[in-house]
Amino acid sequence: MRTKNEIIEFCLSLGKAYEDYPFDENWAAIRHIDGSKTFAFVYDYYGELRVNVKCLPENGYLLRQALPYVIPAYHMNKEHWITLLADGADDNVLRGTIKDSYELTLPKKASLRKKQTTKGLKMDIVESKLSAFRALAEEGMTCKNTVKAMELIGFDGYDEEFVRSFKLWGDLMPRGDEFPYTEEQRNLHILWELIDRVPIGINCAFSVPFRQIIAKKLFKKCGEGFVANEGCRFNYGHLIEVGDNVSWNHCCYIDSKGGVTMKNNCFLTEYTKIFTHSHSESDHMVRTYNPVVIGEYAKIYTASTILPGVTVGKGAIVATGAIVTKDVPDWTLVAGIPAKPMRMRAEPEDGNLATLNHYMFKEKLYQK
Repeated sequence: MRTKNEIIEFCLSLGKAYEDYPFDENWAAIRHIDGSKTFAFVYDYYGELRVNVKCLPENGYLLRQALPYVIPAYHMNKEHWITLLADGADDNVLRGTIKDSYELTLPKKASLRKKQTTKGLKMDIVESKLSAFRALAEEGMTCKNTVKAMELIGFDGYDEEFVRSFKLWGDLMPRGDEFPYTEEQRNLHILWELIDRVPIGINCAFSVPFRQIIAKKLFKKCGEGFVANEGCRFNYGHLIEVGDNVSWNHCCYIDSKGGVTMKNNCFLTEYTKIFTHSHSESDHMVRTYNPVVIGEYAKIYTASTILPGVTVGKGAIVATGAIVTKDVPDWTLVAGIPAKPMRMRAEPEDGNLATLNHYMFKEKLYQK
């Protein structure tokens, strides 16, 4: 919705509403037919299209903090109303806030007025926070924007100097001298860690897209539909490449010092560990690095370990608890310590690998 008429039409589509012009031809007041209460003002302010809507005070506060296009209401009670700058607003947020204002001002809805906890509103707040975080990431995750991102997810009271003072584990490793973090990469690592330490991180509707946004900016390559559960850790995100629809389940650990590549639709289940470096027995400071590759449609089952230099082939399966020390051929299931071939995995007869349904969630949520 980018024009005044489009916004007015949406308001009227909510039902039993009409437009009125109580002040002049600029200010369109959208009112309920029953009771004539206004739930939206649509107007032009020096060439800027604006919309005033009613909201609960706590929700108005959250939206103003999260979104640059939500400001205190112009010429109205600033506790109960907000102004949206329509030209820069996310369509979902604009529609959601108008709809919430419509419902909040319905006649004989005092109970709703006191307790507005609908699914739609809660999702709008999640979407608004994601929209704000996405905008920060696109602008660049400077220390200033990292502070804003921290506030979005529930960490208040920190400043740029605090963020700039962070020393991550990877900063202190020898590999950190060869492949040092940029300021943005370090800040993205910080945010990846922090999302598991706040209540909103439990909400998959927020945390899954949040991690996708980070991965797109941090990883050397990140395809579409990347999904990571809570507790997943890695040390050098900029040495990780993932294809489309790559899935990491709970508490996977990816030591990416030597480089890790995960091809389309591969799957890491709970507590999978991947290592790309080893230490000399005679001198712990002497390290050797070798990359790991996980082939497309491969599955690594719970608590398995992949050691440096291993390639897991296309469609291969690593059984639960296996320790893989050698390459795994395509479409082969390996098990044991050390892992050995047990049998072949059946390939789809028609060659359509999509029938394997390598997706994390039902209905391919967050993937394609």
